[in-house]
Amino acid sequence: MSFPNVQRISYSTCSIHDRENDTVINNVIQNNENWNIIDAKTGMEGFDGKGKRTLTVTPFTAATNGFFVGLIERAE
Repeated sequence: MSFPNVQRISYSTCSIHDRENDTVINNVIQNNENWNIIDAKTGMEGFDGKGKRTLTVTPFTAATNGFFVGLIERAE
C-alpha cells in the first residue's frame, strides 16, 4: 500500500473465517483513509454476497475447500 503507483490490491485467502478475511479488509480501510473496498463479485452470478462487497465461497456453495477475495482501491 505504500507504493505510490499501486491503485488496486487483491487480498485473498484459502479460508472462510471472518477474522482472516472481512476483519482484515475492514481494519485496513479503517486505518487507511485513502483506500476503499470495491466490489469483488462483479460478474460472479450465483453467489449471495449478503450485501458485502467481498466474496466468500464456502465448501457448501462450490466444489472447493472455501476461499475469500477482497479488493481495495486507492481513493481518487
